[in-house]
Amino acid sequence: MRKIIAAVALVTLGLFACQQSEPVGQNLPNQTTIESEPDQGILVTNKSGATQSHPRGDGSDGVNYNQLNNVFNIKDYGAKGDGSTDDRAAIQAAIDATINAKGKLIIPAPSDYYRINGTLFFQPKKANQAFYEVEGQGHWGFQIVYQGPSGQPAAVVIGMKSGSFRNVKIKIGDGVTNSVAWDIGTQGEAGSTSAFTFYDCMAELNRGSGNQGFRLGHIEGGGADISQILFSNCTVWGWSAGVDKGVQKHYPGQIAWNITGHNTLQLTWVGGSTSFVETGIKLEQGGSMFFFGFGASQTGTDFYMAYANNISVYGGRFEAGKKFLVMEQMAAHPIFTVRDAMIEEYRPEDGIMFHAKSPGTLFLESVAINRLNEDYDSRMFTLSTPLSKPYGTFSIRGGKINASDPFITSSGWRVKVDNVVKVTANNLQSMGYFNTIGFPSQNNEPELSTIPVILIVAGAIILIIFLAIIIILIIRKRAERA
Repeated sequence: MRKIIAAVALVTLGLFACQQSEPVGQNLPNQTTIESEPDQGILVTNKSGATQSHPRGDGSDGVNYNQLNNVFNIKDYGAKGDGSTDDRAAIQAAIDATINAKGKLIIPAPSDYYRINGTLFFQPKKANQAFYEVEGQGHWGFQIVYQGPSGQPAAVVIGMKSGSFRNVKIKIGDGVTNSVAWDIGTQGEAGSTSAFTFYDCMAELNRGSGNQGFRLGHIEGGGADISQILFSNCTVWGWSAGVDKGVQKHYPGQIAWNITGHNTLQLTWVGGSTSFVETGIKLEQGGSMFFFGFGASQTGTDFYMAYANNISVYGGRFEAGKKFLVMEQMAAHPIFTVRDAMIEEYRPEDGIMFHAKSPGTLFLESVAINRLNEDYDSRMFTLSTPLSKPYGTFSIRGGKINASDPFITSSGWRVKVDNVVKVTANNLQSMGYFNTIGFPSQNNEPELSTIPVILIVAGAIILIIFLAIIIILIIRKRAERA
C-alpha cells in the first residue's frame, strides 16, 4: 500500500512540474510565445495578447540592428570612401546621431580614403557634454583626408567626456596649409572637454607649412577646462624638406602637439612619437604634462615651453633632432624633468641642445646623451636669465654624456653636476666622471651648491678659534699655579 501511495505521489509531482515549467528560450518574463516569421522577423506575443515584431539582425528586414544597440556606421549614412566623393556631410550626420544616442561610431576601412572638403564637428548640439566612442577600422595609414580649405581644422572636438577615439587617422591633403588635424577645445555651454582617450590615432601633416597635428585650448570659453586627456601610442608625422649638410630640414611652422590654452591641464602621453616636424611639443599655456616612453625623430625642437608650467619625461628615445629643449618667457618658473631617457645623435646648428632663456628648474637623472664621432661642447647647455632674481636651477645626476669639460654655459643659474659619466666619441677609450659643485656665475652671486662649502669652512674656523682659546686658558692656569 505504501509503495502505491509513493508512486502516485511521484506521478502527481511530475505532472505539476511539467505544468509549471516553460520551454527554455521560448517564454520570457511577461511573454508567452516567441516565434520566427520569414517576412516579419521575430514575433513576440506577451500575456495580454499583443504582438510586436523585432528585426532579425542580419539586415535583410531593412532594420539596422547595430543602431538598436547605439552603434552607428558612417557608410549607413552614405559615406563612400572612394577618395573622390566629398564624404563630410555623410560622416557629420553619423557623428550627430552617435552623439545624440551616446553611442559608438564606426569608421570602416575605406576602399581608398574618406575625402572631406570641410570640418567635422565632434560637438553636442545642446548645452551638455557628449559621451560616445569612435573607432576606425583597418587602413595602415589614414582613413580621412582633409582637402581644405586652408586655415581651418579637419576635426573639432568640444565637450567630450569619458569617451575615446580609437585608431582614427587623419591626413591633411596636398596644398593645404595652416590647418589642424585635431582641434580640441571647450566652451561654456558644453562644459569641460576632459577624461577621454586617443588610442593609436595618427595625424599626417603633409608638406603644408603651418600645419599642426593636435591643438589644445585654441577654442576656449566659459572658464571650462581641457584636462585628463590620454594619448596612448599616438603619432604625428610631418614631411622631410630635405637634408642640408647632414641636418634635417622641416616645413616651416609644423607642430605635432600645440598646447595654447591656459586651462589645458594634466595631459598624459604613453608611448607614441613624432617625426619630421619643426616642433614636437609646444607648450605656450597650461601645464602638468607627463610623457612615458614617448619618442621623437628628426625634429627641429622636441620641447618648447613659454608661459607654461611643468613637463615630466620618463623614458623614451629621442634621435637625430636639432634641439631637445627651449625654455623662454617663464614667469611661472616651470620645472622640466627628464629621467631614464636616451637622447642621441643631435645636430644643433648653433651647438645649443638645451637652451633656457629665463629662470626655471631643469633636472636630468640617469639620462644617456650620445653622439658618435664628435663631443658636445660648452654650448650644449646654455642657461641664462634676463632677471637678477630668482635664479634658475639646473641639476644633472647620473647617466652618461658625450661632451667636453665644461659642457655648460651658465649665467644666473645655480648648477650642480653629480656623478655623470664622461664618454668621448673615440669608442669609449677615455672615460671619467663629472662631479661639479657650483659652476661660476657671471653675476657673482653665490651658487646654491657652494653654500654648504662656505658653512663648513666657517664652522671649521670657529672651531679652531674656540679650541685655541681653551688652550690659552689652560696654559694660563698652569702658569698661575706654578
